[in-house]
Amino acid sequence: MADRVVTKEGYQEYLEGLEVVRGWKQAAETAEQRAGEDAQARAALERELESTRKQVEALRGNGAVAAALRGQLAASRAEVEAARREQVALKARVAELERERQPRAAATGQPVVSHVLGTLCYIPHSPAFRLMKTPVTDGMWAGLVPDTQGMRGKNHPRVDVSWFDAVIFANLASVADGLQPFYRIPDTWAIGAHIQDEMASRVVLDFDADGYRLPTDAEWEFAGKGGEDFEYAGSDDCAAVAWTSERGLAGPQPVGRLDPNGYGLYDMSGNVWEWCQDQVGADRVYRGGSWYDTPWFARVADRYRGAPGDRSSYLGLRLARSIP
Repeated sequence: MADRVVTKEGYQEYLEGLEVVRGWKQAAETAEQRAGEDAQARAALERELESTRKQVEALRGNGAVAAALRGQLAASRAEVEAARREQVALKARVAELERERQPRAAATGQPVVSHVLGTLCYIPHSPAFRLMKTPVTDGMWAGLVPDTQGMRGKNHPRVDVSWFDAVIFANLASVADGLQPFYRIPDTWAIGAHIQDEMASRVVLDFDADGYRLPTDAEWEFAGKGGEDFEYAGSDDCAAVAWTSERGLAGPQPVGRLDPNGYGLYDMSGNVWEWCQDQVGADRVYRGGSWYDTPWFARVADRYRGAPGDRSSYLGLRLARSIP
């Protein structure tokens, strides 16, 4: 066999062909590597999609729970609203029954009981009316007024009360007992607020209303005498019926601990002064004396007066109600 002669040109073609083969091999390896990477990426994406699917399913489950809870909450709210309406209806019925009972009590002169103010005694004045058995106490006040600042005890008379405060409280008590407020006052007035004295002229009295009010000066004195002829409310002995400065007191005392007068009223003499409806000039009348004053001021016949915005630790109130 003859030897094959390799020319320069043939060798060059061989080298070029070898380079082409190397290129194909490198391309195949690169393609294989990319295919592996793509497979890994697809697997990672599939895992991520599976995780997302599980999260969606979990959220759907949470949504069902949330919907169930919302349904329970709506049912609870409906039950609370139904209970509230029932309570309002019961209060209205109690007030209606109380109004039906009071004319019968008035005919016999019997006392009546308010859910807010306690016992109101029959006063055979002309016309007859009812008056609280005791001054308004801290306990009665706290039942209607959120701010209980200055409370000394639920049976202590409420003090630091202005004439404006007394009028506002009377309306609050009327509403609480299902009665028509006696006073027409601006809606912006609030207990404890500073109201200028000249604003008292804006208070309008509704004599057709059946709500609570302050007693007039004449009513207070008639009630204080108790159908008797004593110097103090219930006795000629001041110590038997009145808390005054002679006892060396540091403040007002719990109500109803001394003797009542002939109409069953306690603390008409001493303990705290009580605002009345009447005015003298720009002032308003108050009666009864107090723990801070001498027995002279506790006499049934004595009276004093002050600006309607005055407040002090010896100024309180006792409410009345006309008999229809």
